[in-house]
Amino acid sequence: MEETIVYNSLARQLAPQIEAQLQTVVEPDLEIDVFNLGLIYAVDLTPEGHCHVKLTFTELTCDCQATVLPQLAAALTKVAGIKAVTTEIVYTPAWTMARITRNGRRFLGLAV
Repeated sequence: MEETIVYNSLARQLAPQIEAQLQTVVEPDLEIDVFNLGLIYAVDLTPEGHCHVKLTFTELTCDCQATVLPQLAAALTKVAGIKAVTTEIVYTPAWTMARITRNGRRFLGLAV
């Protein structure tokens, strides 16, 4: 489980499945998934199956929002217990390269 993502108690129970699905959503400009890039800040899940995701992008003018957001919703609804997904784009705290996971750093050829 990635320690930089804040989960509420219900989402934490599904964290391995959620993270597996997040790894299928690729940020097209950098060609790396949103999980390993560190774009996901928080995941909250209600008992009714509504999942709210706080995420960011590497820059304010990222064109990939139009493709990433629907892919994210489609991927997360594959997790048993998640029926609907809403996203909230935030820029505070600002994304930094420090959020990239160890696997992401390897993929991008950065020092681990």
